[in-house]
Amino acid sequence: MKKTLQISVFILLSLSLLAPSSASVESFANRMGTIAGQSESGNEQVAIEVVSLNRGDVLYRHNENALLNPASCTKIITTAAALKLLGPNYRFHTKFYTDQPPRNGKVGTLWVKGYGDPSIVIERLWRIARDISNTGLREIKGDIIIDDGYFDGYTYPGYSDTSGRAYNSMAGALSLNYNTVTIVVSPTSRVGAPPHVAPDTAGPYFRISNRAKTGPRGSQNTITVSRTKKDNEDVLTIRGRIPVESPPQYIYRNISNPALYFGLAFKSLLEQNDVRVDGQVIHGHSAGRGHLLLDSKSKPLSVILRDMNKYSNNFIAEQLVKTMGAEIESVPGTTSKGIRVIQNYLEHLGIPPRSYTLVNGSGLTRKNKISPATLIAVLANIYTDHKISPEAMASFSVAGVDGTARERYRAKEVHGIARTKTGTLSGVSTLAGIIPSTSGETLGYAILMNGNGIGWGQSHKLQERMLQAMAAFMR
Repeated sequence: MKKTLQISVFILLSLSLLAPSSASVESFANRMGTIAGQSESGNEQVAIEVVSLNRGDVLYRHNENALLNPASCTKIITTAAALKLLGPNYRFHTKFYTDQPPRNGKVGTLWVKGYGDPSIVIERLWRIARDISNTGLREIKGDIIIDDGYFDGYTYPGYSDTSGRAYNSMAGALSLNYNTVTIVVSPTSRVGAPPHVAPDTAGPYFRISNRAKTGPRGSQNTITVSRTKKDNEDVLTIRGRIPVESPPQYIYRNISNPALYFGLAFKSLLEQNDVRVDGQVIHGHSAGRGHLLLDSKSKPLSVILRDMNKYSNNFIAEQLVKTMGAEIESVPGTTSKGIRVIQNYLEHLGIPPRSYTLVNGSGLTRKNKISPATLIAVLANIYTDHKISPEAMASFSVAGVDGTARERYRAKEVHGIARTKTGTLSGVSTLAGIIPSTSGETLGYAILMNGNGIGWGQSHKLQERMLQAMAAFMR
């Protein structure tokens, strides 16, 4: 009798514990459903999945297998594959060869062999030139030969050769400043005079066509910059007006010839560091020959991924796809090879290629179609692999704090707590990542909104309300 009573009490206690849990999940699902319903107006398509990454159970799902455009949330998949297959400590190499060790400070030819490093900016290239000068080299009697044959070329699915916008930059095994340029436009002190215009880089790669004027104090700033390709240079045409005493304006544009852009800047920086170059910059092949003068290594992949995800850098994502293609399949690296590598990673998670469409690694395309369920599977795989989880999660934007989510999700319940990857295209607003809940669980979420029938502003507000509901989840 006593044993039967104990069993009955145990069952009652178990049921009392389970009931609030079930009710809390139902309450959460109802709250999420209400918000999702408000999202589906006009031509808006909405697909959502939220799971407990600790327990593995689904807390809310809505059209979770629908194939929608994930925009830059694609970078979550690229991040996972790169960390898994290349490793967090992977470093890109850029190698500098000469035809012989410097004799009396002189060599004949210098070759530069690139391996896809996406992190070379003008400051680092100056350091490389300084390091080369420190080897004792004082004169290159021949040419500088730029070898970027590690990749097949500069374009990828989604790239547009008609757009000069910086987010639409080319890839390249030898690249500088993300294959973009910053144009600084500053007013003069005289109304009607042309403003000061300077590309923030080195070397004679650009030709400036300054058709702008300095406007009266307090007038409207109408400065525009277009970039057009002409022969072996890019022409930057500046139009409009910039008011007297206004601060400098910074405008970002892509470039059309990565090899020449890199080579001319490198030649200029060598000369600034007391290395004379008698020849020209030539696009060619090195075949790994000659004397290795310098091997410049990038910072670790884990650090590079922070720049990619926090600021949704398309260039870095496409560099990674081609690098995975070269490293894991064969040289030259191509987008199609890299996508096959990513597909193999997804297949190991039980996600067959027929269940999604993936043509590039950045999300800069209308053709990528992925479901929330696939994104959640990748997030769960990242979360449970402690070899890559800290690096991956640290690369996401922190809501209200940094990156693309700095100004977007600032409610006190999620500020500084939610880690997220945003995605934006015309008619597309997406969000995926992780957030701790009140119950102490870490929730993974994927929210895809296509159609933009309610506008970006309203989409962001509803996404923030969903994050607030996740943060408040308790069972």
